[in-house]
Amino acid sequence: MNNRPDRIDGHSLRPERVSADPFLPDPEATALIPYQLAARFLIMPLAVEGPSIRVAMKDPKDFQALDYIELVSKKRPIPVGMPEARLRELIHRVYGSQAGAGQLEAVAAEATKISNQGADGSELPIVQLVDQILFEAVRVRATDIHLQPEETELLIRLRIDGVLTIISRLPAPLRQPVSTRVKVLAGLDISERRVPQDGKFELAVGEKRIDLRVSTTPTIYGENV
Repeated sequence: MNNRPDRIDGHSLRPERVSADPFLPDPEATALIPYQLAARFLIMPLAVEGPSIRVAMKDPKDFQALDYIELVSKKRPIPVGMPEARLRELIHRVYGSQAGAGQLEAVAAEATKISNQGADGSELPIVQLVDQILFEAVRVRATDIHLQPEETELLIRLRIDGVLTIISRLPAPLRQPVSTRVKVLAGLDISERRVPQDGKFELAVGEKRIDLRVSTTPTIYGENV
């Protein structure tokens, strides 16, 4: 693979344009770039655009990384500058399961440790867990996400092709922190748990925006979301 300075001629090296919170890269893009490559070069695939793939990079002029991206993804990279700290955060949040245990429950394990210490939903492991749930829902094209608290667990259910499917059973200590995180995203009153609430938030997925409506209902074991 040769360094080719003209590789990015004609492309503006844009400043970060993906500061929306929460933000998730498009699963179609992340599926083309493995964790090992993302971690090695500090890159984050954002979106597939026809024959090209938009990729956030610490150094948009890293021609070696651009060569590897094209070789692996079979698409022409469009580099976008992004601060290193933001990249590391996204890599950890998006590829967290691949970097560690490999499933949603692996992310939940860290979150459970925090929740046992009285987490309020703002801690990074809780944020990562909710991101992972959202990412999985987008990946499988779910139309609904249900967080259902039970006596001994929190059920995560997705409606896929019209059928509600349990994708995970999380430990009971995660019931409140997870619902609190979602309520924060939706702009709901986190101190009110006795009456139903409705809200919404926008989820950035690559270059797309998805509007999510959130409804909470109090139950004996916590809030249905």
